[in-house]
Amino acid sequence: MKLHSPGVQGEIGGTLILLTGEKACSYFDESIFSMSRMRDANRKSIALDGIEDIVDGKLIYTEALIEKVRSTFGVNLPHVVHFTEIDEVGSFYCGADYRKISNLTI
Repeated sequence: MKLHSPGVQGEIGGTLILLTGEKACSYFDESIFSMSRMRDANRKSIALDGIEDIVDGKLIYTEALIEKVRSTFGVNLPHVVHFTEIDEVGSFYCGADYRKISNLTI
């Protein structure tokens, strides 16, 4: 089975993978795009998700995303989030007014 999955094996963005029924394994599907091309496309598109960069296990949000989250949900996101802080930062969203989500354009 072929599918598109985000963050497979630590890759940035989505990649095409193959799942086999023979054993619990996944493989990168390079029949359409090479890994180099997938990585390049994903690196170029992360800003569309509000991510400025990912470096040394740190997620760096764009200023535009930080401001949109602040104005829409009243939540102050940190500019840089280390991998070990993901759960803590994710909990910032608890209690946010998700009815406003339709007004959010990232």
